[in-house]
Amino acid sequence: MDQVRENIETAREAAPDSLTPSELATVERVKAEYIRRIKVNCTGCSYCMPCPSGVAIPTSFDFFNDAFMFDNIEDQKKVYLRFVKEENRASRCVECGRCEELCPQNIEIIKNLKEVSALFE
Repeated sequence: MDQVRENIETAREAAPDSLTPSELATVERVKAEYIRRIKVNCTGCSYCMPCPSGVAIPTSFDFFNDAFMFDNIEDQKKVYLRFVKEENRASRCVECGRCEELCPQNIEIIKNLKEVSALFE
């Protein structure tokens, strides 16, 4: 609760355009690095779900992105294999394309699921 109070106080005292040029440059560097590390730009909206083949699409992309975001592919592979049931894994995709028709982000889901499967399975 203390953190919430602190955040409210910080927001109350903040003024528009109050960041210094140095702070803005830091924000841009962090943003660029974040974008560089994200491999699948999935927001997790789940419009692609349910998958007719049972693939846990957003979950698969979460583990995949985390592997690159935190530079820990082997650890994420272990977590993926432990927490994503075999019947929900990326390799279960039959390329029906239903998910891609529904995706508001226009993500190449089939292609990306193949990459998830190749990396983790």
